[in-house]
Amino acid sequence: MRQNDITRNAMKPAAAAGTLRLGDLTVNRMALGAMRVTGPDVWGEPKDRAAARKLLVRAFELGHTFFDTADSYGPNVSEIIIAEALHPYPKELVIGTKGGLVRPSRHRWDEDGRPEHLRRALDGSLKRLRLERIDLYQFHAPDPKVPFADSVGTLAEMQRAASRPSSRCRTSTTSRTAPMILSSPRARKRASLSSPGFRLARAARCARRR
Repeated sequence: MRQNDITRNAMKPAAAAGTLRLGDLTVNRMALGAMRVTGPDVWGEPKDRAAARKLLVRAFELGHTFFDTADSYGPNVSEIIIAEALHPYPKELVIGTKGGLVRPSRHRWDEDGRPEHLRRALDGSLKRLRLERIDLYQFHAPDPKVPFADSVGTLAEMQRAASRPSSRCRTSTTSRTAPMILSSPRARKRASLSSPGFRLARAARCARRR
């Protein structure tokens, strides 16, 4: 490691763990999970909203260049506070969010993998995060009431829209032949890792910022 790299990592300790590739994106391996910038039980507003914003800013300053969130965190609160704290986003920051779980009450996390819900979920995340595109969009959990192929097929459609200039969802892949979806651990059990179009171990990129 060169001396300037050592100095930079000392200033940004989260960078010391090295980097990780997400499709064609490179982020520092030590990410920030933004689940807890919400109220108790991941429900509602945090007790100190200003402190939550400061935490997110400080996390980026320390070298966390990948933030993970979801529309179900709050619900919606985590995404909104990320935007309040960091928009317009630094070019190094990659934000991943998720759809497919809904929160009808504090202690419920209900699966909703209906195609119409996933489309609405993506649009909602775009608005809350103040993005035109989302760097990494993930299927949070499979819905036992909805055929898995219907849910994942909807995400694949949104990925394929990447080729259209007006698209709000772009897929960045390391393969020229198949789009790739990063899904939840439970979802991985229900799909073949080698199936064309459903390579779950790699990253789907739905995003570029305003």
